Amino acid sequence: MTDNIKTLCPYCGVGCGLEVSPPAQQGKVINRDSQGNPIWKVRGDRDHPSSLGMVCVKGATITESLDKDRLRYPMVRDSPG
Repeated sequence: MTDNIKTLCPYCGVGCGLEVSPPAQQGKVINRDSQGNPIWKVRGDRDHPSSLGMVCVKGATITESLDKDRLRYPMVRDSPG
């Protein structure tokens, strides 16, 4: 897979356009994070009519929600007995 993928931001009702680039692109080095995972790139889709390439902070950091080590459940503190 070497082409950019056009999709929509899932965070609100506006549906801003996003362009997602997979880590493996022809002729380019694969960027990796500190744990060795390939890094996907997300940017605003300049051709999308509602956002014209602009995205909010939530849309710009969408790849962070895909991290396998992210918090998935609320943390509960045990009360001292």
